[in-house]
Amino acid sequence: MVNLTNASFCYTTGNFSANSTYAKNRDLVLHSLASNVTANGGFYSTTIGLGNDTVYGLVLCMTDPSAQTCSRCVNSTIQGLLEECPNQKEAISWGGDPVPCIVRYANRYFLGSLELSPGAAGYNIETNWRQFGQIWSILTTDIVTRASIGSSSRLKFAAETADLTSTQKIYVFMQCTPDISQSNCSDCLQESVAFYKNCCYGHQGGYVNRPNCVLRWDLYPFYNLFPEVSSPSPSPSPRFVIGSPSPSHTTIREEKEGKASQTVIVTVIPTVIFLALVILSTFTIFRFRKPKKEVKGNFTSNSTYAKNRDLVLRSLASNVTANRGFYNTTIGFGNDTVYGLVLCMSDPSAQDCSSCVNSAIQSLIEACPAQKEAISWGGDPVPCIVHYANRYFFGSLALSPTDAGFNLGNLETNLTQFGQIWSGLMAETVTRASMGSSSRLKFAAETADLTSTQKIYVFMQCTPDISQSSCSYCLQESVANFKSCCYGKQGGYVQKPNCVLRWDLYPFYNLFPEVPSPSPPFIISSPSPTNTTVKKEKENTASRTVIVTVIPTVIFLALVILTTFTIFRFRKPKKEISMKIAAPNAGN
Repeated sequence: MVNLTNASFCYTTGNFSANSTYAKNRDLVLHSLASNVTANGGFYSTTIGLGNDTVYGLVLCMTDPSAQTCSRCVNSTIQGLLEECPNQKEAISWGGDPVPCIVRYANRYFLGSLELSPGAAGYNIETNWRQFGQIWSILTTDIVTRASIGSSSRLKFAAETADLTSTQKIYVFMQCTPDISQSNCSDCLQESVAFYKNCCYGHQGGYVNRPNCVLRWDLYPFYNLFPEVSSPSPSPSPRFVIGSPSPSHTTIREEKEGKASQTVIVTVIPTVIFLALVILSTFTIFRFRKPKKEVKGNFTSNSTYAKNRDLVLRSLASNVTANRGFYNTTIGFGNDTVYGLVLCMSDPSAQDCSSCVNSAIQSLIEACPAQKEAISWGGDPVPCIVHYANRYFFGSLALSPTDAGFNLGNLETNLTQFGQIWSGLMAETVTRASMGSSSRLKFAAETADLTSTQKIYVFMQCTPDISQSSCSYCLQESVANFKSCCYGKQGGYVQKPNCVLRWDLYPFYNLFPEVPSPSPPFIISSPSPTNTTVKKEKENTASRTVIVTVIPTVIFLALVILTTFTIFRFRKPKKEISMKIAAPNAGN
């Protein structure tokens, strides 16, 4: 009997140190794959991290298995992968117990790209079959077509049989990862069939594993794919043949029945020329441009997008504190892809961060139940941002929508003197925040003496995914927005998708612990025609504003609701009128 064995391949494209950010992101990716694969119907992919610390992950449980058998295979495969590839930046493992599965991670974007190597193949050592070639070829051709077309479950697989004799059948199973196209799936399976014929044709059963597809066939049913046929017990137990790895990273192996071997495929590079070719092909084939086209709309409650949106929000909430206050992820494919980002500002404690994020997510779900894109700014007990969309927005500066507010009281000081001090402090804080800090969170909290007894307190922060220049531009625009709408008021804030500014005449968010905090009061004014909402609020009021695009005919209703909500201690989330700020988008 042939078993689909556990095989791991550790790529030689680079290593990471044990306590590095990449190591932590790799572990988070593998944990996310294991915890989300069954809820996603047997296939799941995710992305964690930024820049050189980005880790992409994919998992597939084949043959649409039960949650229990899928989890068993994935957990066992991940454990084997961690043991065999402890510090490789890219690795793949094929599991085979109790069902086949694939676990893969890398420091490059590979989702949706067809790869034919590395590969693993095996066959039984019995060679007593002579007249089945025509039947086998027709059957495998038919299954390639059926598997590549896919099924209603989105998992591209097929399991078929053909009569070899009046008492003997051939059983074949094929499957592709759902992220590749129909034509790529067909090419992958055809290559696997051709490879098996070249290496192992004439043997009794076998398999071929590749990063994007799996082929297995035998003379008995397996994986409960053929329930109508009782499974015979072959005797004696056939074995596999192991050969040395070929230059195409394919290993041929043997195995006794009932034993799942874990084999690490080591690439043997015969010459320096071959190494150069491998490196060149890696950088040529797998370059990826991330989509940035904006698509708006709504989704239905039980759609795949809805499920992916919920998974993204759960992932943001559960991973933000472990990632020191900033986390982004991607779930789904095609039109069902959901991108998510979360930021806890001012480097807060885990408890404060979780409290803000969970509250912001709850408000967002209630206010934006069916919108494909939404953003929420939380303010209790610390500020935070939660943003999801059906478009790739990581690393791209967005200046709208904008939420702004100011205190009710006017400044009781010389505005000329105040203006000079305030502007100088703002310029300095923009510079410090955009440069970032050792904690990777781009933020700064600064003070300046207004009088001998009064200080100005300023806090600014950007999402870490944008560049220094984009952060600087975002904060400069926020300063300009506040000066246009609210200059002369006693404190206020401006919130954008990628940055936040707040200033006041008293300390806040425990950023200035050396000074006791007084308690002055925060006019609601009509939103300007520039997608900026300006609002009032009393001191210590936590702001949660949820932004979505709605039609202009509800402007008056939204204003009435906003005015009503300001009498509460917490402003309720609202659906906001989209009015573009007259400012160009800055590049990274």
